[in-house]
Amino acid sequence: MKLILFDFECINGHEFEELVKSDVHEIECPRCRAQALRQISGTRVDWRRMGVDPDFPGAANKWTKMQEQKARQEESYNLVHY
Repeated sequence: MKLILFDFECINGHEFEELVKSDVHEIECPRCRAQALRQISGTRVDWRRMGVDPDFPGAANKWTKMQEQKARQEESYNLVHY
């Protein structure tokens, strides 16, 4: 049985995370016992695996420049080989 960490919010506005099976969409709020619904969470980005230091203020700019450079390299490759 694989458990996944999901975000939940109850009808009283309490937000929390809970490890549940993927088919669980509502649970009881641990604070007020009201119905809590599973929320859509933002995706996690591992900047270090992408070669960018997230602590550096210009990390997003560096990532953008790397993507632009990669696109230019692919474009020049396509021009040479087609």
